[in-house]
Amino acid sequence: MRRALLALLALIIAGALAFYLLTMPATVPASALPAHTPDLANGKYMFTVGGCAECHAVPLKKCDDLKTKEKDVLAGGRCLKTPFGVFHVPNISPTRRPALATGPPSTL
Repeated sequence: MRRALLALLALIIAGALAFYLLTMPATVPASALPAHTPDLANGKYMFTVGGCAECHAVPLKKCDDLKTKEKDVLAGGRCLKTPFGVFHVPNISPTRRPALATGPPSTL
């Protein structure tokens, strides 16, 4: 019985190790990525369909105000009331400036 439990434990450890090694993410340098020209029309479409501005746009006055200053400025500041408390929506820009994608696509 003890030998069977040790074999089962070894099999579980081997399976967990194999799972970890097979699912470990690989880092790809930016130089290995193909050249890419952004499709701005598609980006605007994805922005609109995704509803990014609904949560991440700066509210007009208070954090729970439904009106926004500018729909294109995703600097955060809106607050969402949940059963777990108030969630303050963050700035999703890669910099402190309130503008999305000011750098190369690899910075996102």
